[in-house]
Amino acid sequence: MVAGFFDWHPSWENSIASIRRISDSVLLLGALVQGQLVGFLAYYPTLNWILSLAVHRSFRRQRIGTALLAYLRTEIHAQVLSINIINVEHTDKGMIAFLQAVGFEFAFNQFEMALDLCPRNHRL
Repeated sequence: MVAGFFDWHPSWENSIASIRRISDSVLLLGALVQGQLVGFLAYYPTLNWILSLAVHRSFRRQRIGTALLAYLRTEIHAQVLSINIINVEHTDKGMIAFLQAVGFEFAFNQFEMALDLCPRNHRL
């Protein structure tokens, strides 16, 4: 249902399947327009992380993401001084611009690392 909201596949720990596995520990927020889910936010209070924030392509630039973040802020304001959103795809310029516009600051890059288990010069 919400998989079509993404412009890229979230990392495994932020995937919908992973969020479902810990749904008792996650604050899930949804935005509805005429009864249709058009946006959602998944927040993990243990680490103060937004695991996922997405708005259906047809409903972007209508302040839905901003409203979800504002609601989250009112829900957690008394206990939390800052929140993080992790694993944002670096090529998603729209999401990055949105996050900066609502006050998020860039913290660090993510690195992808790989290990070749069968190098050319080494035989098992």
